Amino acid sequence: VRVRTLRVLASISLSGCYDLFGPTEVRVDDGELTIIAVDPDAPPLEAMQVSFWAKKGEDRSVQISYLYDDGTVGKCLRFIVPSDALLRNANGQMIEEGDSVEITIDVIDPHLFLFQFNPRGLDFDPEHPARVEVHYRYASLDLDNDGIEGDPDDFAIMSRFGIWKQERNGEPWEEIASRRDETRKELYADITGFTRYALAAD
Repeated sequence: VRVRTLRVLASISLSGCYDLFGPTEVRVDDGELTIIAVDPDAPPLEAMQVSFWAKKGEDRSVQISYLYDDGTVGKCLRFIVPSDALLRNANGQMIEEGDSVEITIDVIDPHLFLFQFNPRGLDFDPEHPARVEVHYRYASLDLDNDGIEGDPDDFAIMSRFGIWKQERNGEPWEEIASRRDETRKELYADITGFTRYALAAD
C-alpha cells in the first residue's frame, strides 16, 4: 500500500548539479520498497559499526568508510552533528551546553545501503538539524534485482531513489527530503531524529 500526499522535484545549482527531492510525505509498506543494493565489486567496509560522542557546543562527525587495497579509505556514509543540533535525550531531557551523547551507527546488511542509528529517541533541533551524507558510487547497476544491469527499469530507479526512514521493523517506510549531487554521487538529508535509514525507491 502506498500513500502519496506530496512530492516535489526541482533542480538547483550549488557546487555541482544538485536535485532536491522534497518536501515529501510518501509512505510505503515494509517489503514494498526497493532498497538499493551494493555492487558486488565494491570495496569492503572498514567497519560495520561506528560510534562517537556528539557534544552540545562542538561540531562533531563520524564516517563509515570503504577500505581500499592500498590501505586508504573512502566515504560510504558520513554523519555530521553541528554544535547547536542536539536537543533532547532519548528520555526527553533537554541537552544542555557541554553535555555529550554517544551515537552509534550500524550497517544492517553489508550488501544494502541500510543503516540503523541509535540511541532511538534522540532529538535534534529542527532549526539546526544533523546531516547525513551517503556516497552511492558503489550502488549496484542492477537496481531492480532482475539479473540485468542498466536496463530501463534500473535507470528509472536511479532517477528517483532517495533517503527513506523506518521507525521500527515492519512499519511503513517514509521518504524524507534529500539533495543529490550527481557529480559526487552523493545524497544529503537533514536528520531530526534516530531510526533506520536506507537508500531506496518506491
